[in-house]
Order: sequence, then structure tokens, then C-alpha cells
Amino acid sequence: MTLKKSDKLTDKSLIQNNFYNSKFGNKNITQKNTSENIDLNKRNFIKKSVLGLAGVGGIVAFSKFVSPWVIFRDGTAQNTAASTANFEFVSTTAVTAVSNIDITGLASGYDYIFSLQAIAHGTDSTQLYMRFSDDGGSTFEADANDYMYHNEQVSSTGETFISPTGTNIGNDAGNHIDIEITLRNPGGTGEGASVVFNGAYMSNAATPAYGYVNGAGKIIAATAVDAVQFLPSSGNFKAQGDIAIFRRKLS
Repeated sequence: MTLKKSDKLTDKSLIQNNFYNSKFGNKNITQKNTSENIDLNKRNFIKKSVLGLAGVGGIVAFSKFVSPWVIFRDGTAQNTAASTANFEFVSTTAVTAVSNIDITGLASGYDYIFSLQAIAHGTDSTQLYMRFSDDGGSTFEADANDYMYHNEQVSSTGETFISPTGTNIGNDAGNHIDIEITLRNPGGTGEGASVVFNGAYMSNAATPAYGYVNGAGKIIAATAVDAVQFLPSSGNFKAQGDIAIFRRKLS
């Protein structure tokens, strides 16, 4: 059965037949029953006031004596007085029951912030994985010794993934993951893309613990990347939560 819905107010069309393609301006989000793709390269970005940034990984400080700054959790600061386009909201997408979420179209000259909000795994006792692509998302690097990372539970120098969580994520009703990941200069060559992350998740215990986690990771190869993939270590995501994406100019 094919369902089709059209919403003229936002120029959004929705076609569902085990997948849907929705169009918001020039942004394409393609979601299938096994994976989800968010293409950032085909979107007219929406500029947001710095007044709304406090909950997005930063603290917006204003003073009558100095220019406003955004202080990010990774310790960097950005002056927003020159242009409100220095920090941009990109998109928010609801997570559905898919095996992986691919975010493509990462532009050079920006850091990207991925805010994973109340997402959940369908399988108990799993990890959240993160991988990079350098070919627009056609393939994602997943060979031995492609990545190194460190978090509250694990430190590894040779992996097929980066994991911003522990290995004991629970999947009971109400369990969720809340984590913010900053990807630094993905378009930089000769560096190797790196991420810093912090957040919390609910464990697989009978009475789940809500544990804090932070850390960092990187792809070992000194190459630019243009796409990111998130996936559970086993099974699918639940149809729960959202991924919000932001970006900030490097110069």
C-alpha cells in the first residue's frame, strides 16, 4: 500500500512506501526501513539568533562591556558579534526504527555539532557506534585500525568505529541516550577528523543507572571526511528521539 501526503504550507511532500523522501526547501532527507540519510549539502541553512544557543552545547554570555561570545563544551569560544551566520542551525530529524543514520553533505570550513536527543536502541546491552566517509557516504570506513577513541569505559587505539558510550546501553521502555558530539573541521586535509563528546545514557540494569560519559575519538588516516554514520553495535534504533545538527564557521 502506498500512502501519499502533501503539505502546501511548507512545500513539503511526503511519499511513504517503506521509505519516504521529504523536501524542505533544498534539503533532502531520505529514510528507508533499514537506514536513514540526512543530506546537509542540499539545504538552505536557517540562521538562528545567538539567544537560543544556551542549550545546544554552549553558554551564551552577554556583557555591556564586551562583545557576546558562545562558549562551547569543548573549551572553544566564538565571538558572535560579527555575524549571526557564524553559528547555524541545520536540521532536526526524528529517529525511526532503522539500522543506521547517515549524515552526508558536510561542508569544509565548518565544525559540526550533532545533538542526539532521547534516542534509544532496540537491542539490549549495546554500544553507539560512529563512522566516517570520504566519498559522500557511498562507503564508511570500517576496517581494523581505522579509528582510535577514549570514553569513560573504554580506551582503544585500533578499532572499526568510534564509540561515545559504554557497552551496556539498555533498551527498556523509557531508556534513552542524550549525547552531544562535536566534529572538528571535517574538511581539513592532513589532519584526520576528530570528535569530542559528552552526554549520558541509561544502562541495561534492572533499575537503570543514568550515567555520564565523555571522551574523544578520531579517524587515524589523515584525510578529509564529508559524511558521518551513527549506528547501534547490534540491531536497530528505536523509533524514538531526534538528531539536531548545527554548524559553526572556522573563519
